[in-house]
Amino acid sequence: MNWSKNKQWSLLLPVLLLVTACGEDHALKKEHFYFAPENVGWLPADTLPETFWIRDNNGITYSYTLSTEDHYMNKSWSSVLGINTRMSFNEHHYKEYRSPNGSAFHISLTAGWPPFGDELYVSVMGTSFAWDLGLETLSRVEAGEMYLSRGMTETGYDEHQKILSTVEMLDTLRAGGTVYPDVLHFTLLDLPGGTPNPWRVIQIYLAKEWGLVRYDLACGIRYERTTPNIPSL
Repeated sequence: MNWSKNKQWSLLLPVLLLVTACGEDHALKKEHFYFAPENVGWLPADTLPETFWIRDNNGITYSYTLSTEDHYMNKSWSSVLGINTRMSFNEHHYKEYRSPNGSAFHISLTAGWPPFGDELYVSVMGTSFAWDLGLETLSRVEAGEMYLSRGMTETGYDEHQKILSTVEMLDTLRAGGTVYPDVLHFTLLDLPGGTPNPWRVIQIYLAKEWGLVRYDLACGIRYERTTPNIPSL
């Protein structure tokens, strides 16, 4: 029995020494990942007013005001056998807008690391998705109690987790009387039972530099950004 334990330790000791040595060389090495310049514009521009207005197809108007904003480097570690071997810092920028009617719009950008691209995360009234701007992949979708997520591997995302929802890029979109260029369009198709709650957001449109410009509910109500207070960028 003692011989068996000694043998196990003798086999494990070189691995521990190697990891320790790697830890001494690399534990203090820091990797910093920043947004790709072409992706920064997916966050609403700082030159925009803190409040924008949305009008539904019944003529009712709602305001959304910036309530929270945070921009920092998110710290994480990589470890082997419990020993930290690498420290990473990923740029993260988050904005939250709230309406007096209780609804909210969240948007954030997180810098990716190879092989992943920057992640754009969007949530409107409880319908959320994460889009990898580099790999052009939906990595997460959430709506109510439904939550889907693709695992991450060394080469990309695990395709075993199927996500039916889609993202497409539109050259332009007319909303509230204004034509917006460079629009990302998300469609929620992952619906438990096949029938969504009529008040569930199932379509989200984001215009580069502007943020949210339109969203649609399953019941047919459509909300579009209004034009009176749109300044020039």
